[in-house]
Amino acid sequence: MSGKKQYHVDMSEWFRTRVAAPLARWAIDDSVMEEVRRRAMEGAQDSLGEMRDRQERVEQVVAGFSTQTRLLEQETNRRLREHGEELTRRMLSADRELRRELSGRLAERERALRAEIAAERGERHKLEGRLDDLEGGRRTAAQAAAATLAEAGALRDLIAATYPHERYEPGRLTALEQRFATVERNLAQGTPEAALGLAQTVYHELSDLRVTLELRHREWSGARSDAAQELDTVRAMIERDMDVSVAGMEGAEQGVRFDLGHWSMGELEQLRAEVAAAYDRVHDEAGPLGVEELREIVESTAPRYRERWSEIAERAERRLLASQIRVNLADFVVTRLDQFAGFLLLENETGYAGQDQREAFYAKLRHPGGDEIVIEVVTAESDDSQNTLRVISYDEESGSLDQRLARSREITAHLRANGVHVSDPETEPGAPDPVLREMRMLREPAGQERASRPGTFHDEAGR
Repeated sequence: MSGKKQYHVDMSEWFRTRVAAPLARWAIDDSVMEEVRRRAMEGAQDSLGEMRDRQERVEQVVAGFSTQTRLLEQETNRRLREHGEELTRRMLSADRELRRELSGRLAERERALRAEIAAERGERHKLEGRLDDLEGGRRTAAQAAAATLAEAGALRDLIAATYPHERYEPGRLTALEQRFATVERNLAQGTPEAALGLAQTVYHELSDLRVTLELRHREWSGARSDAAQELDTVRAMIERDMDVSVAGMEGAEQGVRFDLGHWSMGELEQLRAEVAAAYDRVHDEAGPLGVEELREIVESTAPRYRERWSEIAERAERRLLASQIRVNLADFVVTRLDQFAGFLLLENETGYAGQDQREAFYAKLRHPGGDEIVIEVVTAESDDSQNTLRVISYDEESGSLDQRLARSREITAHLRANGVHVSDPETEPGAPDPVLREMRMLREPAGQERASRPGTFHDEAGR
């Protein structure tokens, strides 16, 4: 006679005392964060180097301007250099909160800079008007208009070659270029006073455009640097090696190298792909993200990725611990059946289905009289704390219903004595499947060839 008994095992309390928030326990170590900071610094240095190159190019261009125009642009560049020093401190800061604080200061500095430049421009306009009244003369006005137009042309060419003006101020440079033709027509038509006024206006608008583009590009560079660093931090979290302490339901803890990718059942790989795609978008020069999109990554996207990593890591650890629990539950039953009824474990017919520690655990026992028992421990897919323990008896002539009932009582008592929350056994209908007795599930790999011995945790040495 044979029979099947099923037990429901609730390990939720055991999990509650052992699984904490992964981010609190698996903080990225200093060496990993140092690499993240190093890459961030390299990117920031590249952007800051480009900013200094633009400043030098502007200074070279304005060096050939008239005295008053040169002094005006040099003063503007001085203010921009001071702003650049603030930006340098902000971009080279490794502390997220400090960068946020410095960003606020930088915004205040930019507002002050714009106000100072606007005031300087206003004074220049008044001065230009007085000079026209004092000097007068069509010939002088024509010469001044031609000189101003030449300086405006040099500034126009500088902007066109140096700044991504269509990204930040689409169409504005083209509109100013069209006004060049108006100045030239005024000169040709013998109205140099009108040509001079328009040439001066065009120059000042170009100068303002250059400042606007410089500040907008600096803002974008800082936002991109922040977004890249936030995503790089998530990438470091994904790629890091992790060690966790794993303890069975009996015995001391042991350190295990934790293969998060393996135990996440594909979740980590999906997150890795999403973060990599976001990282590529941040560095896409052909279709760059806007400042608001970059800020969205810093404020929302990257934090969501970190939260998802934490959830994935917690679920993966629970799967790993559940794998250990399946071994322990089987071991309790094996121990008691040996002590109580003389059943002996067949080690070569014991292990995880498909040799994969994420799958069900099986153990086979044999009595000297010929009776055999297969133990199956399966964890619920929806809840790693819930397990189903099945004890399937293949009795020969010596087996009896009373013996199976006695064994069931002993198994229940032994599990409860060891702190396991287990239900009373339930009798399953029908006869045991003879195919299960052959233990084929152990010899048909389920994708990952990892073997395990009963009662122990197999350290993932291949990681």
